[in-house]
Amino acid sequence: MKRTLPIVAALIGALAGFHPAPARAIVTAAAGFPSSAPGLSSLEYHRGRWHHAGASDDGTEPRVMKELHAGFQNPDGDSGTQVVVGGRVAQTVSPHLAIGGMLDWSHRGESLAQVIHSGPGPAGSTISTERELSRAASDLVPVLAYLQVSGDAGRGAIPYVGGGGGYELLFLSARDFTTGDRYDATFHGWGWQTWVGVAVPLSPRARVSAEVFGNFSDLARDAGDEAGYRVRETVNMNAVGMRFGLAFGR
Repeated sequence: MKRTLPIVAALIGALAGFHPAPARAIVTAAAGFPSSAPGLSSLEYHRGRWHHAGASDDGTEPRVMKELHAGFQNPDGDSGTQVVVGGRVAQTVSPHLAIGGMLDWSHRGESLAQVIHSGPGPAGSTISTERELSRAASDLVPVLAYLQVSGDAGRGAIPYVGGGGGYELLFLSARDFTTGDRYDATFHGWGWQTWVGVAVPLSPRARVSAEVFGNFSDLARDAGDEAGYRVRETVNMNAVGMRFGLAFGR
């Protein structure tokens, strides 16, 4: 017993002076590489996983990006301009690649009216009375899955290109208040879009963007003619436009 006590005391003293090596040093030694080996010298174990020292561990990569945008588009062969609003939700699988889905809504409305009376009003104003003769509206709703590739940030701007495909719905309606005729139809079919733009970061998790896009689709519906035959009606919805967006992530 008297011989054992000095041995135990010596072991306790040795353990008290032992300091575990950092995880990256243990990995380097176990792999048989010098501590200056590329890649291994910066490898650390943190929060239950291995990562490189200096890498972001705040959960921002990969992250979910959400975007709200608005703009306009001009269909081929149509001099009118449609207002476009929509949004995107995407998962950034790398600093340069995002995969997600988007929903847009483009609208155009017009009406024809006849002035039946115009006369002076109070305080020098002019009061006009109109009779609405007809009204028409066009609403296009693309629902697309997309892929977007972004470049490196340079001079505060990030260029990007994207493309997606999916299903599109077109709602057309018209009213003729003179004759009482009306028209309501829904066209549908597959379509796709491409775009190119530039984004300017406002913070690590927010940015504004501007892009030029093209929509390409031929939408159709089955209908009956006056003779009772089944016919197929189609509408070409090729268009070009611009969108301006605000994106934020988590």
